[in-house]
Amino acid sequence: MSPKVKGKLSGHLPRGLLEKADIVRALETLDKEQNGGPEAYETVAARGYGRVCPECPFIPLFRALGKLDVPVAGDAGCAIRATREPYESVDMVYGLGSSVGVASGFRTKGVAVIGDYALAHSGMQALINAVWQKRDVLAVILKNDVAAMTGGQEAPDLTALLEALVPTHILRLPVSEEQLEKRFREELAASGVSAVVVSGKCVRNDAGTK
Repeated sequence: MSPKVKGKLSGHLPRGLLEKADIVRALETLDKEQNGGPEAYETVAARGYGRVCPECPFIPLFRALGKLDVPVAGDAGCAIRATREPYESVDMVYGLGSSVGVASGFRTKGVAVIGDYALAHSGMQALINAVWQKRDVLAVILKNDVAAMTGGQEAPDLTALLEALVPTHILRLPVSEEQLEKRFREELAASGVSAVVVSGKCVRNDAGTK
């Protein structure tokens, strides 16, 4: 590590979730040597990631995805929970908003599962690039109007922007697993970029769908 680079490895910042006080302390001590000592890495369990909530209305969607014979990329929102049993319907997760870019690189047309908050974060840029690069990808947007994994912040409604950019189908939960699977297979059979917006209410947050 370069001596000019200060951060977690130099001991100026703690590992795990950062608070404002951590940033202020780091800026005030940039010119000082730090002895970070052994750091305790934050575990998945400590961060609160677990299985899909048993009352989640998107469970039929996760089950439908598990029946598809194509690769499925997820983002670091609620879709990360679907990598676990009993669904195991998401094959890979790299970061918030990454699924569209990852799925755009599949050799065959696959699925990018992304929350509406992650879509606004960085997924929309990847979707624009997929259209420009003439990729084959199906974007499945979990629309619950909140950042459900990080405190329930309000997510912007980008449905109109999606409809202007790519062929978009909107489904409002409850929708059966069979209906979802049929819709996904029809989209995967066509070339190009398309989107399916699945709208439902996160039961763990006060904000519902609009």
